[in-house]
Amino acid sequence: MRARLESLLFVLVLLGCTKSNPQLVPIDGQVTMDGAPLADHVVTFTPVGDTKGSGALGSTDDNGRFSLTDVRGQAGAHVGQYKVSLYPMGSTGASASVVAMGHVGLPPVYIDPNRTPLRAVVPRSGGSVEVLLTATGQGASTKTTPASNEVN
Repeated sequence: MRARLESLLFVLVLLGCTKSNPQLVPIDGQVTMDGAPLADHVVTFTPVGDTKGSGALGSTDDNGRFSLTDVRGQAGAHVGQYKVSLYPMGSTGASASVVAMGHVGLPPVYIDPNRTPLRAVVPRSGGSVEVLLTATGQGASTKTTPASNEVN
């Protein structure tokens, strides 16, 4: 009898977890600094407000392109609003103290997830997010293009 109760409890927990875990949607994008692709940076999406999950991240390639993965390693991000921050990857050769001081060509305001002015919305359909940075740290923006749900 006890084994049956434990099994039932396990199934109920699984069902509860499944319903409280919203679906991830595919998100990719590109990061540019003053119009030029920004390579070798980690792009971090930190949820704000009622956005579910613990966030998502991706790394930029030579063309500044990235694809987001949630913090559990699954492709995509939860629908909602996010703060966007960036961090140089170690392959740039910068020491930790240089990176922490913001002396890697990236204004410090973009590195700190608590100070970043960048915000992005992940739409229900998924899509693409352009992160448009400036070397001065002022006037940066993001632009989200929802994925097309049309079937040809």
